[in-house]
Amino acid sequence: MKYVKYILVAFGMLIYFESQSQTNERNDFLVRFKTFTTAHSPKIKSFMPLVNPGSNLTSMPNAIDTSKAYMEDSVTGLRIFPQLGKVYDPKTGYSIAYDSDITYHVDLKAGKVFQDQSEVKVERNQKVD
Repeated sequence: MKYVKYILVAFGMLIYFESQSQTNERNDFLVRFKTFTTAHSPKIKSFMPLVNPGSNLTSMPNAIDTSKAYMEDSVTGLRIFPQLGKVYDPKTGYSIAYDSDITYHVDLKAGKVFQDQSEVKVERNQKVD
């Protein structure tokens, strides 16, 4: 009878407490990137149309380091580097080459990102907290 109580208590604890698995950081990045690509399509261009074509004869000094200039998406928390053509996730450390004119397909089961028929490489960098 004592063993039956222990078995029932153990079975009750298994039902009561939900099992939680660790989240895969790559999958977390892909879910946020999929949300970013479907909900947000920023119209970012690295050039501006010129009104006077002769005004660009003198080169302007670049006061901003383009590798450090980014915009942060308020919904997903991803950082968009338009000059570098990358999207970076500071929480997981993953980055991906990004062009706002191309549509991306995210396969969450396979853990891959495709543009047209070719696979886009997802890279892992250091996390920035």
